[in-house]
Amino acid sequence: MPDLMKQKGSGVFAASDKVQAALLSGLGFNAGEDGSSTGSNCPNPNYGSITVDFTAAAWNTAAFQRLFAITGRVHVRALISCVESIDSAGHGATLSLGTVALPQGFIKNTDEELIETGEIWNNDTVGADPLQPAIAKIGSFNNCVIDIVSNGENLGITIAGEAMTTGSLAVEYVWEAMSIGATLTEGAGEAN
Repeated sequence: MPDLMKQKGSGVFAASDKVQAALLSGLGFNAGEDGSSTGSNCPNPNYGSITVDFTAAAWNTAAFQRLFAITGRVHVRALISCVESIDSAGHGATLSLGTVALPQGFIKNTDEELIETGEIWNNDTVGADPLQPAIAKIGSFNNCVIDIVSNGENLGITIAGEAMTTGSLAVEYVWEAMSIGATLTEGAGEAN
């Protein structure tokens, strides 16, 4: 599956520029004059996107799937949206976001069938308050963006119950080093 968040000439790419600018503003950077993250007053630091394709063996196994390998202390802001509705063969899988030691550290177990095309994944249950959505198509910036500080702990998605069979997520992120020599490397669904 192509990286949908980077395809030039599509509405997705333009929206991605605005997401990048918003994520960067949370790290203290200003967006460019045109609203994108490439203006003269925006240094465009450490930004990326990962497509988590649950039809691929690297991402669909019932286990921890690494998104980011981290050394040192880093600050990460991420927006996770559903590109294609997620499902498993027996409809019994759950997803969570965290570390190997704390798999539900940032997003608790979420029934995979609740995460549908166009929705933002940021919590474990459907929220009663529309300003604090769990899985929704709209919400406040602070409730939709996951804001993480990690001190050398890899971050990833844990699939429990059974392997995934369909669907994909787009993970757009920015990060900054908070200690000398700190790094963040994109994962590809590795075990840790």
